[in-house]
Amino acid sequence: MTRSKGDPAPPRMMDISLVQKFGEEMVRRMTNRVHEGTAVVPLAISEGARNITVMSLAGTLRRRGLEEQTIQGMLSAFNNSSCNPPLPEGEIAQIAKSAAKYSPTAILEATMSPPGTPVVVHLEDVKRENVSWLWLGRVARGKLTMIDGNPGDGKTWLCLGIGSAVTTATPLPGEAPGGRKPEKMLLLTAEDGLADTIRPRMEDMGADVSRVRVLTGIRNGKGEERHISIEKDLFAVEAVLKEGGYALLIVDPLNAYLGTALDTHRDAALRAVLTPLARLAERYHVAILCIRHLTKSARDKAIFRGQGSIAYTAAARTAHIVGVHPGNPCQRIMACVKNNLAPLPRSMAFQIIDGRFAWVGEVDVTADALLEPAGGKSETAVDEAENFLLDVLAEGARPAIDIEKDARDAGVAPRTLKRAKERLGIKPQRQGFGKDGRWVWSIESARGAKADVRKTVASFGGDSPQKDGEEATNPKMPF
Repeated sequence: MTRSKGDPAPPRMMDISLVQKFGEEMVRRMTNRVHEGTAVVPLAISEGARNITVMSLAGTLRRRGLEEQTIQGMLSAFNNSSCNPPLPEGEIAQIAKSAAKYSPTAILEATMSPPGTPVVVHLEDVKRENVSWLWLGRVARGKLTMIDGNPGDGKTWLCLGIGSAVTTATPLPGEAPGGRKPEKMLLLTAEDGLADTIRPRMEDMGADVSRVRVLTGIRNGKGEERHISIEKDLFAVEAVLKEGGYALLIVDPLNAYLGTALDTHRDAALRAVLTPLARLAERYHVAILCIRHLTKSARDKAIFRGQGSIAYTAAARTAHIVGVHPGNPCQRIMACVKNNLAPLPRSMAFQIIDGRFAWVGEVDVTADALLEPAGGKSETAVDEAENFLLDVLAEGARPAIDIEKDARDAGVAPRTLKRAKERLGIKPQRQGFGKDGRWVWSIESARGAKADVRKTVASFGGDSPQKDGEEATNPKMPF
């Protein structure tokens, strides 16, 4: 609607954050005797914002030591000049009276108090403790342990084998009999059926299934169930652990319980979820086994092979990789790649024959040997970098700065990453403008056999990455 010449301008909404500055200005003008009843700021406060604005101003005036009568007079002048329409005078008087009940000091302390207070622990007050092991040298209680491996290589079998020993107080390999008592385990599983997979496996392992609990979801007041997100529903996990008697929590796989919005390639976002989980482990003295899949590329070090950010492995106190024994396809190997609590133990072998799980014993197979490509043919550094890029871009475009950081964490050199990007034909694209703009890389702009395969797989899965904006024409690009 257009406004004719001479029509009054429509009232403007005032940002509530300006009220304190406004009040200070009113007090300054009163002190200097320059306001003399005139409007201080020519703003109009519309219905819906009048009460909170006037009350905020009353608090500001009271904080400066003004008494009820003076506050009421200034509020009245402000109300008549700036509120559209003005509040009733009786309401102004009540607001002034309410503000005057509080001491200026109390209001000042309330408005200036910080949002929180620092939590400081004096180390001299901390009681020294030894590490408590669920499985000596391999899985610690009160800590996170990562179990990484390719699909079908036995990660879940391994974790259920550990859990079965927990429920029956059976010694794990390397332990003496009588060193533990039967305890409960809690399972979060998103991939295996309880009736046809989990129970049969555990019963065949000799587990006491009466000590096994499975958290399957969250039910609201309407009886509707939803999938669990550790980011939002950690309270539900804690509610179960509060029952007591638990020694082990298995999350299989971890990524299935991180929610749909979390970017698992960003360290800060991931640590914000894993840190509370680690504190939960410590609080209830349970070992938490987090299962994770490996990337498809063959990078230099086994410790970098897990999907997503290196923050997964950094948050865990111990981390293991599970894979097929390179010299005996009938056996699986559990190889430790990180241990912050003890020396790296020797690798542990187990086997699964005719659906039966059995421990084999310690073997001299390293994690790097476990992940060696079939036939011993290693990929070049650029081949590995190409696979790295295709992995991180599989779910859609990502900011170039995040990709470069993840590449450094994964041991991919910047020059190698650049060559891989060029070989794949990935063209950086600009999203946004000015300071809010950023460069992104997308698999949509890639070319070649490897990229075509990934695009085809993505399209069959219904999750084909979407193109983020038009191709940038600015010649100044990353690299």
